[in-house]
Amino acid sequence: MTPGQVWREFHTQGVDGTLPWSMVSGDNTYAKGSTTRLDWFAPATRPGQSESFGVYNSRWQNYMTWNVQAWASASDRMRLGGYLPWGETPSRLQMFQGDRLIHDNRVSGDMQWQEVPAGKLPYRAVLDAERPGDVFRLSTRTHTEWTFMSDTVDSDSFEPFSVLNLDYELESDLHGDLKAGGKQQIALKPVSMDLGTVPGTVAAVALEVSYDDGATWQKVSLAKGAGGSWTGSFTADRKPGGFVSLRASAATDSGYSVKNEIIRAYGLR
Repeated sequence: MTPGQVWREFHTQGVDGTLPWSMVSGDNTYAKGSTTRLDWFAPATRPGQSESFGVYNSRWQNYMTWNVQAWASASDRMRLGGYLPWGETPSRLQMFQGDRLIHDNRVSGDMQWQEVPAGKLPYRAVLDAERPGDVFRLSTRTHTEWTFMSDTVDSDSFEPFSVLNLDYELESDLHGDLKAGGKQQIALKPVSMDLGTVPGTVAAVALEVSYDDGATWQKVSLAKGAGGSWTGSFTADRKPGGFVSLRASAATDSGYSVKNEIIRAYGLR
């Protein structure tokens, strides 16, 4: 690749000719002589955002727009946003201001030009998404909740606002599988989807794993490491052919939080 050139990449994975799954990167440049690892279609797929989609979670005056792609890769290297064809799989977004439901989209995960109350107030977005297990082995169902603050924006255009999200790093094979019975090292990194910084300090990060599609959960102890990541380890279930589901959360001391539940995030071989 030409050094210093801005690259924006996308790939589409066809699955038996149905439900094409597309992934779009953020803008990236590469230094001369460097080598970069790119994890396209990595496991632990969950909702995320890429600047390539143009429309951010944003506010103009007292109108709000929410735009998060339901099937984004959990890798942070490419800031990937991923999606399936509109309306082909179950998806529902609910937006709350405090305890009041202000928007309910039963067919997709976006909200456009929603009028909201003036002033700095707390909001909560809830996104549920599913895709068929006979087509996709992994990340068959996700449930995500975000809390954030938003204020009136005196601007001529929509301005992005911070939303906390989680990136995941856990080495798997190219099928997204882990070794059954093996000890696994996992890292979680709280990030902001607007490429900026979430206000406040991350005060808590938690993780649980499940081997029965979320019927029961086991806590994973985490420790804060370098670069803003939180790391922990767990011993995977001994039975090959099963799955590892994740339930994770992070919160700041300023009213921002995220909760991810990813059913069948990884497979076991």
